[in-house]
Amino acid sequence: VNSEFPVVTIDQAFDGAISILSDNMDGMRQLTEYIVGKGHTKIAYIHCTRSVVTHNRLVSFHNVMLKHGILVPEQYLLAGKYQNADITEELAGRLLDHGDRPTCILATDDYAALGLIKAIKKRGLCIPEDISIAGYDGNSVSQALEPKLTTVHQDAERIGQEAAQRLVGLIERPMTTPLESIIMEVELIPGESVASIV
Repeated sequence: VNSEFPVVTIDQAFDGAISILSDNMDGMRQLTEYIVGKGHTKIAYIHCTRSVVTHNRLVSFHNVMLKHGILVPEQYLLAGKYQNADITEELAGRLLDHGDRPTCILATDDYAALGLIKAIKKRGLCIPEDISIAGYDGNSVSQALEPKLTTVHQDAERIGQEAAQRLVGLIERPMTTPLESIIMEVELIPGESVASIV
């Protein structure tokens, strides 16, 4: 980013570079509102370590919970890693074995949600009858699972195309290509992994 090379970043914002950003605030807002709308108030979130993406998703999650007057216990928020099912499984185990177990657990991404599923199955529990889960990314794996994973779809292909087009513009037309942040829309995919709580 600090070199003289033209740079376009994805999901990271830097001064002096074009940034293509997924709308993580709106995605997490949509997802959390959906889960709260299903009657859940005990929602845990296994998020990633600190980054702009993680920060914005956490802010959005907390804002929705605050809006609905729902307190989030500190033990319901655990730092995992993106794309790491093993760490997510271990952290999910802590949540599932907790005396005040959540009714829904959010994973940092769809691949990490595989760790949630494994931890839940090891304890003889069923999704969503015993516990609800959700992911983030909307990749093809999430929709191949049974039950289909509730998630937020990020159009990775469109994000990549936009980044490539902006980079070409920066190389070929630097004086007419602004250094700006582009926010890409996301879409909630309801799936079948979040039960309604009566």
